Formats: sequence, structure tokens, C-alpha cells
Amino acid sequence: MTQDKLEDYTDMFKEDEYDRKPTRMLVYGRPGIGKSTFCKKAAYDWSKALKEVLMNFYIFLLIKLRDVCDSEDIRDVLRASKLLASDGPISVDSLNDYIINNQDKVLLILDGYDEYSCAKAHSPILEIWRGEQLRDCHVIVTTRQLKCDELIGPSHVQLEIQGFKSWSQIVTFARKFLAGEQDLDEFMSYLKEKDLLGMAEMPLLLLMLCILWKAKHHEGLPKSRADIFTQFIQTMLDHKGEGQQPIPFVEVTSNEAREDLSNLGKAAYEALLQDRLYVRCSKLLGNISRSFQRLSKVGLFQIVNVTSLNPEKGAYFIHKSVQEFLAVWHIKEEVLSVKGDSTPSLSKVESFEQIVKMNEVLKFACELSTEAACAVFCHVGSVGRKESLSECDFIELIQQIEKPLSQNQKLYLELISHSYICCSAEKRQDLCSVFPSYTGGVLFLDSNQLNITANGHLLKSAVIPDFIFFPRYVVDSEKSYRNLITVAEDTNAVILSCSGEKKAADFLQKFPRRPLKEFFLKRERKIILYILQLRKEGIDDTSLTEMLREPISSRGESTQVKRVGDSLNEHDNETASCLNKNTDSITGPTPNSLSCVRNIFIYDIERQEMKMLADCLSLCTSLRWIYIVGKPFESIDARLTETLVSHIIFTDRLVRLLLEDINLTAKPAAAIARSLHEAPSLRWLLLVKE
Repeated sequence: MTQDKLEDYTDMFKEDEYDRKPTRMLVYGRPGIGKSTFCKKAAYDWSKALKEVLMNFYIFLLIKLRDVCDSEDIRDVLRASKLLASDGPISVDSLNDYIINNQDKVLLILDGYDEYSCAKAHSPILEIWRGEQLRDCHVIVTTRQLKCDELIGPSHVQLEIQGFKSWSQIVTFARKFLAGEQDLDEFMSYLKEKDLLGMAEMPLLLLMLCILWKAKHHEGLPKSRADIFTQFIQTMLDHKGEGQQPIPFVEVTSNEAREDLSNLGKAAYEALLQDRLYVRCSKLLGNISRSFQRLSKVGLFQIVNVTSLNPEKGAYFIHKSVQEFLAVWHIKEEVLSVKGDSTPSLSKVESFEQIVKMNEVLKFACELSTEAACAVFCHVGSVGRKESLSECDFIELIQQIEKPLSQNQKLYLELISHSYICCSAEKRQDLCSVFPSYTGGVLFLDSNQLNITANGHLLKSAVIPDFIFFPRYVVDSEKSYRNLITVAEDTNAVILSCSGEKKAADFLQKFPRRPLKEFFLKRERKIILYILQLRKEGIDDTSLTEMLREPISSRGESTQVKRVGDSLNEHDNETASCLNKNTDSITGPTPNSLSCVRNIFIYDIERQEMKMLADCLSLCTSLRWIYIVGKPFESIDARLTETLVSHIIFTDRLVRLLLEDINLTAKPAAAIARSLHEAPSLRWLLLVKE
């Protein structure tokens, strides 16, 4: 899979390298990242003829999938989405006929698949997406990333909205809300000083931060997503209307206010369990009904008809994230009142399929309350054990490329790790005995969890899990890399080199930022920093040589000469033997932080990098994939290539081997051929001389 940054969103319509035009385009992203805004922007550009490619479509239909959940066919979808005025000149039937007969001139944008549910035997939305209906229409579907697996099969291209990835984008957005350049400068300085730029990448959270800044200014901004929502909703409550007293929320002093918010959250939670983004007003009874009435003017929801086909009134929340947060508020209040590891609300999430559905709610709960985090940890672990998720060999799966973690396995590890990190130090101490049975001892830290861990120095004086891994999809940034250094410092981690132990934090600080997925931590007699991948992509990546130099530094010169000797020139049989010899014969009993390297991906390899790689290859005893590619049209010394090949260790773990454009001659190629019996798992071999 490759990823490219689009210069303009309309590039999604471009033909691929085989001159195929995409007609099924999947757009995904995190909650609040701007998926619905993207849809509205495309609609605006079409209506104003601002994008040439959009002018190829005579009909542009933007359908909110939350509005068409009960629709049985395309006509119902058109009717329920209220695209046409009831007294207008165009009928639903005539529009439907036109679409069917002019499909190549129609663009459908189906917004919010994660908000869509269909209880019918068949779903008209999925039939359209799979091409069973309206095959020649161009269709864009937006969804949260969690629902991608259901949609990715029929898609021709997948696009991720990543939010504001640059300082200038954040400044441009914030300028729309703040008064004057001085106020803007102070706001941006505050974001940088308090390490809030990561949250500011998300438009919804940045909007909330701007509103909070205007309301509170120098009183300070929150530092977690849960805190942002808490203070944002408090601001709405404080300004709910002239002549009305604000409702306390952050520091709840009123039992009535606590009850109102919990009741609102309970109704929001029950609706989420049923895949509804609204609460049926007819179901609001007793205390819950009174709470809704008291909060109706705050702006958290609006009362409208459920659909055009169903005149029943429903309370729709202003954003799904707001509904999720209110549901979390209810869970927190329930946990505090029950004082136990399980709560009635959590017990309704009986399967991991339901946990997937309520993923954002559970993460929110962990951030809002340490007690809720503990309850989530125990509940998710219990469900994982019941469904045998906890029995997976997570260590092996994380280190593989061909069969990595499934979506459920990844989400399970994320939730367990996130809830564990959000627990108080005392709670983590209590849970450390059960943690290995849930995860195999693996702590899975994405960018957010790593930031929480580093900022709070949570591992400085705590029981450290057996393994700490960083997901492949973790956001690599300067901040994330500094957080890794902090964790290495807090855990007193070391790297193992040929000259003994070295401080891991000092090692990491010696060269520019490296991707976090290249490393993991393992608890042995000490915390060891292991290198999981050796990767170089492009000429600009120059720090690989420096990283390799550390683990092999201070080796005796005689040892290096012996290991890099020209055994190929002595005899081919000796070469084959050299290819297969055990690392212990070189390094002795001393372990090394390179011994767990699973994958090598080095493109545009330089001569110095090739020398360094040849010097350390025989320490990499766990290799699965080896990709080494030289620069096109640049010749490499054949003897250096022979030396490199002579130190590849063939084992039953090796799955793929690619050597390209490195001046591979007949002798090392023949030696590789004679060593293939030592790699019975090898399924892919490519040797290209130039």
C-alpha cells in the first residue's frame, strides 16, 4: 500500500496507472476531523462551478446516512434525505428515473456510514456501494476509520482526512474565531507551550479550544479530549440564554444538575447502543423527560422529525461526539455511585462486536475518570477472555508484516492499554497482576497514550509491562519521538551493544527523529530498547548509518575483520557455510539490541550504509523480510556486495528476500541458492543485478 498527499481533493477522481476511473471512493478519518465539512465543501464547489472535474456531473446528491436508516429502496432514500422540496416541480419518482438513466452524470456523496444502521434484510446503501445498483454512478462514502473494513472491498481508492497537519493551517483556522493578531499570537503560543498542537490538528477540537479561549482566555485550556468537551459544554451551559441562571457542570454543586446531565447521558447511551443518533421523544418519561426539558435551550440537541417518512419527534445531538461524551458522563456517574468494577451500562456491552461499536465512548470514559478507566479495563478484559481474544500471541502478531493484527485484535489492545494508562497509579498497581493474562504482557501505546504516559511520567515508579510496542499507524512527529525518549529515561532503559549496555535515552538523542514503529521495549533484567525494523526510504533519510553504528560500536577490530572477511574468495563452500553460521559464534553470549530486527527496507542504499549494514547483518538473527535496493545507474563495488551477502543468516523465519541494483554477481547468487534449504519458509525471492 502506498500513500500520497493530494494537492486538491478533486484528485481523487483521477485515473489510476491503468487508466481506470474510480467510481467508488472511500473517505475516512477520526471523529471531528472534518468529514462532513469536506462533503459540504464539495457540494458548495459544485453549486458554484468552482471545480472543473465536478462540472462533469449534472446531478450532485449529498445524503446524510443518519437520515435514511429505515429506507427500503432508492426512492425511500431520496424521499427521506429531503433533497427535494415537497411542493417543488421535481418529484422523487422523476429524479429517481433520471438518475437510473444518466448514471455517469451523477455524483452521490453518502456522509456518515458510521451513523448508518439498517434493520432490513437488504441495505440499499450497501447495494449502491457494491455496484449492485447504480453501478455507473460516482459514489463517495465517508466514515470513521472503525467502519472501513466493511467498505474497503468495493472501493477503488481510499482517502484519509488527517486534519490540520501544519502550523499555518491551524493559524488560518484560529484566525476566523479570535479577535486580532495579538490574541491569535497568544493563543498559538499557549497551544505550543502546553503541548496542545496535537489536539489542534482536529478541526472540531480546535474549534472548541478557540471558543474556550474566547470565553476564558488566560484561565487556561484543558489538556485532554475529555477536558475539552467538559469545558466546552460548560461554556454552552453558562451562556444558555439571557435571564437564566447557568447550570453548573465542571464543578457540579447541584444534585439536580448532576441528575439532569446523567439522565441526558443515559438516554444518549441507550440510543448509541441501538445505532441511533437521536433520542425518541416518545420514550422520554419521568425524570429523563424533565431533564430534557430543562436542558432543551442549551443547544446540545434539537427536536425535529425522525425522518420525513416518520413524523415522530426525535432529539438529535449537535454532533455524534457530543452524544458520545454525554453517554460517558452517565457512565462516570454510574461508576462513582456503584463503586465496583462493573456497571449496569457497561454490562449491556456484552460482546466484542458491541465494544467495537462503543469504542469512542469507552475511550472517552477512560479519559474522564480513573474509576471509569478501571471499570472499562476489567470489562474489556473480561469480554476479551470470554471470546478468546486474550489468548492471541500478540507479540508474534505485532512483529509480523504478512499477517499483522486484525482490526479486532488491534482495537482490543488499544482499549486495554488506554484504560490501563488512564487508571490511577494505585489502580495500575492493583491491575498489574491481571494485565499479562489479558494481553500477554503487551502495552500498546499510540501517539495519544504515549503522550499521556510521558507527560505524567507514569512508568517512572510503576510496575512496567513485559513489552511496550508502538502501532504501525502511530503518528510520527517530533513530539512523539521526544515522548519515546522520556519513556526510555523514566524506565531506565538501555540498549545492548557489542561493548555492553548503553543508556537508551542517550542513544535516541544522538540522531534525528526515527519512526516509533522501529522500536519496542522489553522487560528483562532491565528494560531493553530493541530495534524492530531497519528502514530507509529516499535519499533524505540519512540517520540510518548513525543508528546502526551504536549497537556494533567498540567491537574489536579483529572481530570485525574476521566477520567481514572475503570468505567468498576462499571457496564457494566456505561462503555457504558463512551464510548459515550462528550469531553466537560471532557475538558470543552477549545479546544485542539488533537481535530482534524483523524487517530491513533500505532503498537508494549508499556505500557507507552498505558497509555498516554488512557489519551488523549477522547480528540480526530474527529477520523475516530483507529489501535492499541500490540507486539506479550507480555501480556498487561487487566485493562489498559479496561481503554483505555473506552475512545474511538464512533461517526458517525468513519469508522474503529482495536484492536489487547492488551489483549482485554470480558467486554470491550461487551461494544464496545453496543456502535456500536453510530457509524453508521463504516464499518470495528476487535477485536483480542492475
